[in-house]
Amino acid sequence: MNLSIIIKNEKDELGIYSNPIDINVMVNGISDIYPKISKKYRKTLKFEYEAYDKYNESGMDIFQLYDKVVEMLNQKIKDGNCEISIDSFSSNSFKRINEVFFNGCIIDITKVKDNEINSLLSNNNFNDKIKFKDKYNNYSLLSYNEVLNSYKLIDKMKREIKKYDLTPLEQIIFLYDKVRKKPYKAYDKDQSTSRDINEVLNNDYVVCEGYANVISAVCNALNINCEKILWKPFEGNIGHASNLVYINDDYYNVHQFFEIDAVVATKKNEKDYDYINNYKLFLLPLKYAVGIKEKYNNLTIGYKLGVEQLNDRYNTADRFKAIAAPDILTMNSIQLYLKGMMELANKIGNKELIQKCRKIESEFKNDSIDFEKVQKIHEEYQKLFIKKIKKDVMIEALYKVKRIEYLIDPNEYKLDIDSFKKMIDCNFPKSQEEKLLEVIFDDINGYFDNVKYLKTIDGNNLDEKVEKDIKRIEFLNILKRELKSRKGKVNVKK
Repeated sequence: MNLSIIIKNEKDELGIYSNPIDINVMVNGISDIYPKISKKYRKTLKFEYEAYDKYNESGMDIFQLYDKVVEMLNQKIKDGNCEISIDSFSSNSFKRINEVFFNGCIIDITKVKDNEINSLLSNNNFNDKIKFKDKYNNYSLLSYNEVLNSYKLIDKMKREIKKYDLTPLEQIIFLYDKVRKKPYKAYDKDQSTSRDINEVLNNDYVVCEGYANVISAVCNALNINCEKILWKPFEGNIGHASNLVYINDDYYNVHQFFEIDAVVATKKNEKDYDYINNYKLFLLPLKYAVGIKEKYNNLTIGYKLGVEQLNDRYNTADRFKAIAAPDILTMNSIQLYLKGMMELANKIGNKELIQKCRKIESEFKNDSIDFEKVQKIHEEYQKLFIKKIKKDVMIEALYKVKRIEYLIDPNEYKLDIDSFKKMIDCNFPKSQEEKLLEVIFDDINGYFDNVKYLKTIDGNNLDEKVEKDIKRIEFLNILKRELKSRKGKVNVKK
């Protein structure tokens, strides 16, 4: 049997759980299980299958199993082949791990929150025999220094984006442009080199899953909820990876799930400067992204996303309601759905959805509930996957990001009125209404009508204001280059 140690926050889950294949020891910290497992676990030994309520197939009773766990643990510590899974941590626990498992072990940190990992790694030092399993490095185990370096590079990218005071939508655009600047390049000898974030951030190789890992990591560092989507083909074995991101942007009033697929618009080579203006499939609502992947790429989502599991919970409650099942079944299924919905709403920062769920939950005190209210919440939830970002919103957000990018590197990121208008026309074609207005009123384009920033600039019309704004940025670039060239040659007073 396999033995795994799982450090948990939830006290009600502590104990020893067994099935025919695995034994899982769930503890608060490593001090609970070594050098001797606390006697409290004798009372919390559990089996996952009814057939194993009393005896497993080897004939051990639950107390014999307890002794077996102690024996196995001691042996694994001696051999250095123990795996520890963590969803929370304390400094004391990790110091103890380093002391006890001196012969080596694998620490699985895939379920630890990203912002906690930085603290975990910074405050501890692990010997080289201890390896880490990380959610952004799926194809290799990392040493302490390697996993620490990965998160330092992620943090560096986060700080670079944060310093420009961008909104969540603008941050996503900036990150998207930054990531796809690196050309697609596969490494055939192993999977980790072009996929694991520790490798991708330190070499020239990257494929779809590599882009997806970087985007997920940086987004989560920015407190933008994001996860990797793994797509599988209907036939064959060539899959794909992209991202599911929830943009919670009050400035632009965008609160929505979108797909990000960096591969579709990556830089082809070092001489390719047109890639930066490609946003045709950028931030597609998930429903549309799934349709496009199925129709044109022969792909479907390879596993159930967390957002899809909520649909299953709702369908169960709806089915119980339709067949007039006993109230306890219907009520329990609704409670389970609302619990999942509140967890997700809290995760993505949708306060309005949280409040509505809490209001319905309060009705449970009266042992009654209006299912139509639950139905309305689910309908509202479904809208988070189908609504597109308005064209004028994208124009404003793109323009503000392009200004910053041009200031960073005018050679890589071009900025002029004609090229910006061309970019908008290519990626956001005019609607029938816009075309009709253009015919009636001749020169109605509305490229910069809703860019609030431009209203602060003097000028007779929007194009003139944009020209002035670009001239300012060009002047700043000249000053920046001059200051850089003088650095070390003359003393510049601050």
